[in-house]
Amino acid sequence: MPYELLIPIRMAAAARPGLPEQRGMHAIFLAALQTADPALSQIVHDAFVKPFTQALLENDDRDKLTWRVTLLDDNLYGPFVAGLSSLNPGRLLNQKVHLDAPAMQVHQRTYAELAETAAAPRYEIRFHTPTTFKQSNRHL
Repeated sequence: MPYELLIPIRMAAAARPGLPEQRGMHAIFLAALQTADPALSQIVHDAFVKPFTQALLENDDRDKLTWRVTLLDDNLYGPFVAGLSSLNPGRLLNQKVHLDAPAMQVHQRTYAELAETAAAPRYEIRFHTPTTFKQSNRHL
């Protein structure tokens, strides 16, 4: 069952020159895994297709970010959360940061539930002027 974890991050300084690098967050993810289960961390690190996704999301507050982590493998949840609670990344982009693990939101769904709700959106577009679309030198 996929998990979505939303982890608040507080920055020490309100002004920041853009988001911290995603690679840094990738490293923090692996460090949290390594803290709880070094062998699992190495397996995930070496995997060509990673069993997780992660992204930093900006909030309206300039001193807060949300780290969204999606776990596609159930075996990652326990070690990641255990490692995250004992991990303090310290600095990102030369700024002090704090992962607020106790305030983390966890969402979980089965693949069957995802398949039921994953309807493709349909749009109807009406043009009031003549309109053409071009693809590879062909007008459609």
